[in-house]
Amino acid sequence: MSNFSKLQINQDYLLQAARTSLRQPKR
Repeated sequence: MSNFSKLQINQDYLLQAARTSLRQPKR
């Protein structure tokens, strides 16, 4: 169960990082 929770958190983190990267202007 702990492993699954870790995966879920990692996925959410990646999604959030992608959103922030899209928000920031490309240099």
